[in-house]
Amino acid sequence: MPASGAVRRGLAAGLPSDVAFLAGALPRNVIEAAVLEASRVNASAHEILLARGELRTNDYYRALAGAVGARFARFVRIETPVDPLAAENPGAAARIGVLKIAGRDGLAIAAAPRGAQVASFIGVLQGRASARRVFVTPPQALSDAIAACGRATLLDRSRDGLGRLPAELSASPLLSPVQMSGVIAMIAAVSAMAALHPTTAALVTMGVLALFFLATVTLRVAAAVLGLRPRRHDCRRLADRELPLYTVLVPLYREAGQVASLVGALNRLDYPPHRLDIKLIAEADDHDTLAALRRLELPPQFEILAVPAARPRTKPKALCYALAFARGELLTIYDAEDLPEPDQLRRSAERLLAAPDDLACLQARLAWFNWPESWFTRQMALEYASLFNVILPALARFGLPLPLGGTSNHFRTRVLKEVGAWDAYNVTEDADLGLRLARAGYRCDVLDSTTWEEAPVRFRPWLLQRSRWLKGWIQTYIVHMRAPLDLLGDLGMARFLVMQAVFGGVVLSVVVQPVFVAIIAAQIASGGIFAGSGDLARTALNWLGLTNLLLGYIGGFAVAMVALRGRSMWWLVPELALLPVYWLTISLPAARAVWQIFRDPCRWEKTEHGLTGLRNDLAMTSARDSYGRRDSASVAPGASRRQTAPRSSR
Repeated sequence: MPASGAVRRGLAAGLPSDVAFLAGALPRNVIEAAVLEASRVNASAHEILLARGELRTNDYYRALAGAVGARFARFVRIETPVDPLAAENPGAAARIGVLKIAGRDGLAIAAAPRGAQVASFIGVLQGRASARRVFVTPPQALSDAIAACGRATLLDRSRDGLGRLPAELSASPLLSPVQMSGVIAMIAAVSAMAALHPTTAALVTMGVLALFFLATVTLRVAAAVLGLRPRRHDCRRLADRELPLYTVLVPLYREAGQVASLVGALNRLDYPPHRLDIKLIAEADDHDTLAALRRLELPPQFEILAVPAARPRTKPKALCYALAFARGELLTIYDAEDLPEPDQLRRSAERLLAAPDDLACLQARLAWFNWPESWFTRQMALEYASLFNVILPALARFGLPLPLGGTSNHFRTRVLKEVGAWDAYNVTEDADLGLRLARAGYRCDVLDSTTWEEAPVRFRPWLLQRSRWLKGWIQTYIVHMRAPLDLLGDLGMARFLVMQAVFGGVVLSVVVQPVFVAIIAAQIASGGIFAGSGDLARTALNWLGLTNLLLGYIGGFAVAMVALRGRSMWWLVPELALLPVYWLTISLPAARAVWQIFRDPCRWEKTEHGLTGLRNDLAMTSARDSYGRRDSASVAPGASRRQTAPRSSR
């Protein structure tokens, strides 16, 4: 183990203090190369050594302990937590890298300095007797200890949006007393009208629903027109030394079989490793996933967080728990099966750092790498292309609220914390967060980069996933409509109406479509749909249903065709013939979502991954080629930046 004499020799040789004590442990040329690279990319030399694998994390911190005369502890044993900072603000304690602990011989300090903190740590402790009161430990061990000390605070903050999410904007409880009374009164009024005047009741009800349906159709047609002329975003390329620290949150649950490929995909990101802060988040009682993670020899930019088993058992609660430990200026989320384009973080950083401060989030485009596998995956390929390539860009162009996707949203961390992060009780926390950002005066936009995901191949996994998505959108609509006038004041009239179309219209259109189809089918079967009738109300109802259906299909086809054009996905054109069948099928999870809203609104039904029969890396490459080379270069994981399209071609 190098002693403080090694520090003096290293300093005398012109090495920085964070690696001077390694002079006798590593070849001189290796250390000097790391020092040179560190000066080029604005990093500490030890970060370069760790990132290159020249040195293991435990070995470095053991050597650091010896250099300052402290003790090394691979794990922090906590007999009595005494650190008020760790108990009251665990995130701050983790960022500072220090924890007070009580041992048998009195108060001691556990420390895990990172980056520039190392030089200060050495300067403060070297040669002082107080160093014997310090335990130097790896960052993972310190985070584990701080999480244990701050367990109660972390859980409370994960449930209430870091203490910044107003209770009236949380989905727990879902229906306020006023809303519940309104629902009961509305059901009673409709029932009474139906009993007295059934045709009139049907006409009024269908007319109200048709307004939402028409709003959704109008939105789709407008998006299709705008999608014919996509925007381009040209940003200055940042050198590695200019890139900010980027936190990547990866929530995992029952993903033991996915962790190896996940870590491989994250390691292929074209971003300086010393500028990455990757949090792999697992539930504390998910022993298989935690064991699979701990069997891996993770690079130093990775950290494992175990979320205590407590209700609600949801992804947003796990994300809020991990957010307390986030160190990055920017932050994104990836799911276990995600395969982001390698330069996605770089593109996001360039856009966000060049944009005004009101741009809070960039949503990368999502696509399925296993699109050819079944009818469901092909229909979902159409659906995702329509949403992420046409509808979201159209909303973003006019600064309208964006229902974010559940992965690959890139945030300014400061803004994310300011608005209360994610609602732990909302099962589509992403869509809700996009609306809250808009209410707080922030914008979201679309990032010209793709993340490839695994689509559910069979009916049941698709049913569970789609039920959760629709239930979350219903939750979001109910929560934000608790005080409609406040929502109107926050958004303004135009964005308020778009919110009705996006969140209310999409859900209601799915629910009402089979009713329209049933009415038209019954009339066609009886031969009376085009026949004259003295019953004007019944005739109006028939034509209302037929018109809405036709407009809905026209709007959906228009968006899908523009999406196919933009992605060069002409091989999916035959699937458009079955798009109405797919939309009718969505009515099943919609009905299930409505049932769960009243029975179990916060229940999180996980989408199982790893069920595809295709290898994700090969399937993704094939899908990328089939989707075509769009204006932002798509590259397979592991491809070098020299294989991408020139930056000026964005």
